[in-house]
Amino acid sequence: MTRYRSNRPTPVGNVLCGFTKLAIPVKIREYRIFNAWADIVGEAIAKRSMPSHLIGKTLYVNVVSQVWLTELLYQRETLVAKINATLNDEALADIVLKLGTIKNIKRNNKKAKKVVEERKPLTDNQRAYIEKTVRDIKDPEIKDSIKKAMEKAL
Repeated sequence: MTRYRSNRPTPVGNVLCGFTKLAIPVKIREYRIFNAWADIVGEAIAKRSMPSHLIGKTLYVNVVSQVWLTELLYQRETLVAKINATLNDEALADIVLKLGTIKNIKRNNKKAKKVVEERKPLTDNQRAYIEKTVRDIKDPEIKDSIKKAMEKAL
C-alpha cells in the first residue's frame, strides 16, 4: 500500500514529539550548571573540581585530590542549594563526588570561558545510539544537525 504524502506542512507538535527522546531540557540544565560552575562554587573550588555529567537530578563532579573531595563532602548540601538558587529551580537533589581529572580551563576575569579538551573517538555503542535516536527524523537537515550535536555532546 502506498502512503499518501500531503503537501501541507507537518504540525509543529508532530515534529517536536521526536525531540522528546533527546532529553534537551536535561542537556540545557547540564550546560547551565557547567557554564556557571566557577561562579557558583568560587574560584578556589573551581580550580580543583569540575562537573563531569548530570543524570536526572544528580550531578557528578570530579575532584583532583582526596583532601578536596573530603572538603566538598562537607559542603555538598550548600553546593546543591547554591546551584538550585542560581538556576531558579530544583535542578539538583544530590552531588556525587569522585576522584578524577579536571579539564584545563582558560579563565578570563575569574570566569570559565572555554573548556579545552581532547576529543575521544566515538565508540560503536555511541554511534549506534545516535543512529537509533535520529532514525525517525524525516528532514535530512534537522537529522544531520541533531546527529552532529549529539556527536559533540558524547
